[in-house]
Amino acid sequence: GIVTTLPAVPAVLSPMADQMANAAGLTLETTLMIQVIGFSLVMFPYQAPPAVLAIQLGDLKPGVVIRFFAAKDSWLMRGATEPS
Repeated sequence: GIVTTLPAVPAVLSPMADQMANAAGLTLETTLMIQVIGFSLVMFPYQAPPAVLAIQLGDLKPGVVIRFFAAKDSWLMRGATEPS
């Protein structure tokens, strides 16, 4: 996901999920759920085309948007509890 846009990740990884599950000793369901976590945590705006479009249409400064994405991801990784 870091070097490409995220919409392609499910199309590339999902067909390989069975082999990845076998290699990791996980169930297929667990492997697919891990993939969702990986492509749903967008760390940089350029990874998600809708975010790029919103930056352009909203005339937003990329630095502000990057800080927002970083804060959002940090909050989600802490367990999505109420901000302190």
